[in-house]
Amino acid sequence: MSLDRAKICPVCGAGNDSRFDVCRKCGASLTDVAPSPEVPASRGMVKALRISAAITFVVCFFTGVLALGGYAMGLPQLSWVAGLALGMLQLGLAEGLDLLQKIHDKLEK
Repeated sequence: MSLDRAKICPVCGAGNDSRFDVCRKCGASLTDVAPSPEVPASRGMVKALRISAAITFVVCFFTGVLALGGYAMGLPQLSWVAGLALGMLQLGLAEGLDLLQKIHDKLEK
């Protein structure tokens, strides 16, 4: 469940879709609760990791390209391999967090 605007339950603290008037976790009334513009932390972290991975790929690629004109042998390749490894780790972590959040959402239903 992707929450752009959530109603946070005053009883149990669970995030609920802004369209609901009853908490999906504890059944408490949400009619008097105003939607919050907050995005769950894990969703924000996934987006941040994906953006960070893209930036890492681009920066390391151009660092390697700029190093091609220098005298240090192996530096461009090292930059490319390090960027690829770091970027893939960030993407893997983002996908893992996203999958865990989806599993958590399904278990709470």
